[in-house]
Amino acid sequence: MPEISPFVFTEPLYCEKPSAWNEHTPFAFFLIEQLRPRLLVELGTQFGNSYFTFCQAIDALKLPAKAYGVDIWLSYSAIPFHGRQIYEHASRINNRHFSHFSNLLKMTFEEALPYFREGSIDLLHIDGMHDYASVKHDFESWLPKMSDQGVIIFHDSAVRDYGFGVWKLMEELMPKYPSFSFPFGNGLTVVCTGSKVPEAFLSFVKQAGDDAFTQQLFKTIGTQWALQHTLAHLQDELRTQQNLNAKLSETIKEHKAVLADREHRLRLAEGSAAAHPKQDVVNRFSLIKKWQRRQQKKKNLAVIENSALFDGAWYLKTYPDVQKTKLPAAKHYLQFGGMEGRNPSAAFDSAYYLAENADVKASGMNPLLHFERFGRSEKRKYRALVPQADPQ
Repeated sequence: MPEISPFVFTEPLYCEKPSAWNEHTPFAFFLIEQLRPRLLVELGTQFGNSYFTFCQAIDALKLPAKAYGVDIWLSYSAIPFHGRQIYEHASRINNRHFSHFSNLLKMTFEEALPYFREGSIDLLHIDGMHDYASVKHDFESWLPKMSDQGVIIFHDSAVRDYGFGVWKLMEELMPKYPSFSFPFGNGLTVVCTGSKVPEAFLSFVKQAGDDAFTQQLFKTIGTQWALQHTLAHLQDELRTQQNLNAKLSETIKEHKAVLADREHRLRLAEGSAAAHPKQDVVNRFSLIKKWQRRQQKKKNLAVIENSALFDGAWYLKTYPDVQKTKLPAAKHYLQFGGMEGRNPSAAFDSAYYLAENADVKASGMNPLLHFERFGRSEKRKYRALVPQADPQ
């Protein structure tokens, strides 16, 4: 059984959101130290609490490894954030600290499969959909990609309600492969699928499930970090709320001043209308049309900003000249980028959409705006960008 080094006490730096996974961060450091994977893949990255812990360990140990986090980053009821916000949050961390060996693949697990050779993945973390059928499908689909040193870990293996079925798959796999489970942090199960997993790690796996000291050690360290990061998160939320309250007070003052100014202008306009009634009608009509145009522009911009197919960070990175215009990414793409053939993200090819829909091109309407307002319901075709490089 390998000696557990002080590396397991390393503080995880990027667990920024409270999560049951945070209790497993010491084991994540232990896994990377023991297995030293050449290729790590995580299915289901979200905020990146688990993924960036693996990346932090790879970086600290200076391993010649590659890492890929796979997720579609969509919104769902359990997380009160928009999918685009989550993806941008993860991208900022990845670009700032780990981009020299790490890549985030914004796609489904099925779409990511062709990016990896069979027998190439040393460590796979499956943490996507947790119903039995989905997790079994993920396991069976990705098993051929595992190397002869391959190890797969499954999170949420101790949850038996809310439709979770990871535990059921573990009952099938654990008799077939060297494996063990941690029951805390919603459960984490380790399954050694490779025929050449390091002997020292296999020895650990055989004893860890029943060894009270090992279980308690990882639980105690993990709980400490989980509580510490939860406290920090709550403190951040408190500061955010206090700032919002202060801004709200300022906004109320500003609105009162605007209201007073409008009342003053209204009184002046009423006096002018009494003197020039016909001209007042023309002026009012012109103001109404201008107001309607401004409102429509705001609505169009909101459509782009809230589209799951728009990625502001990606847009600015892909088109660095946009930053010189000092326009927000969404506004630039809406006003100029779409008709210039620029793409709102890797998930939507503007030129392809315009080529497939000549009426949209002739109308001069932004391609993504048209797709979100009309094209999606009309089942018009669109596609993601053709990948430029194979991340194997």
